[in-house]
Amino acid sequence: MDTDEVLASWDRYPSWVVCTGQADALWSPDDTRRQQNRGGFDDYVAHLGDEFVWLTLARPLPADHVDRELVELAVRIPELRIRERDEASRIAPHRASGRYRDLARARTTGLWHVRVLVASGMPAAARRAAALLCGAADLDDLPYALAPSGAPMSFSEALATTVVTADGHAAPFPATTELLAVLARPPKRELPGSTWSNARTST
Repeated sequence: MDTDEVLASWDRYPSWVVCTGQADALWSPDDTRRQQNRGGFDDYVAHLGDEFVWLTLARPLPADHVDRELVELAVRIPELRIRERDEASRIAPHRASGRYRDLARARTTGLWHVRVLVASGMPAAARRAAALLCGAADLDDLPYALAPSGAPMSFSEALATTVVTADGHAAPFPATTELLAVLARPPKRELPGSTWSNARTST
């Protein structure tokens, strides 16, 4: 389809919710205590009664972004370990070490600046879809969490909005190629509606 036609179709949806993301090693399951898989994105989408849009926008981050963050973490992790006194201070180095491992793998595949938006025809429907889709994304094996943030807004506002929460969630947020592949993949089975994968990327 023509790009202008696709953008116009998204702009016709009045209610868009910005979804935040966060890299957190605590979301990676311990294989010794792995629970049954909660189901996949397609299983939940099939039960949504309202029209919706799930939009993932991504652009590659500079190659040296990963190296800079790795250097910062290499300095921070020993300092965090020295401060271990209670449960909260013991979690911090675990999270930082998990992020270090994630970034070390990303040196090969790259890191992305990711924005996730969900839309529907009415504000309440957009909020429901965003909550359901963030929870249903197939992230069981990845150290990331998604969450809807703020009140629904127009498409242009959602594209321009930046969010940083007190607990570390952000929109847009840096993510690995593995996460992007999950968020932007086509459905695993046939679903009603239309899908555009990797609708907008830039270099």
